[in-house]
Amino acid sequence: MEALSVADKKAVLDLDRCIGCGLCVSTCPTGSLSLLRKPKARQPYVPKDVIETYIKLGKAHGKLSRSKMMGMRVRSKVDRLLAPRKP
Repeated sequence: MEALSVADKKAVLDLDRCIGCGLCVSTCPTGSLSLLRKPKARQPYVPKDVIETYIKLGKAHGKLSRSKMMGMRVRSKVDRLLAPRKP
C-alpha cells in the first residue's frame, strides 16, 4: 500500500494510505513498529454476518421496510438452527 516511507532516516506513515493490515509491523527488520487498537468510539462497525450487512445496506438505500428486516433476521436465525452440524 506504500503507506510507510523513510525520510531523513525516520519512518513516515501516510494515514490516508494505511489500511491497518500490519504488514509493516511483521516485516520491520528492527521490530520497532507496532499497531495500536483505536479507541472503541473510533472503531468502525463490523456486521456480525451477511444478513446484518444486507440489512444495513437496505436501510441506507431506503429499500428495506421494518417488516422485511425482521423477516430476514428471523429467517437467518432459523436457517442457522436448522443447518446441518459439521463433525
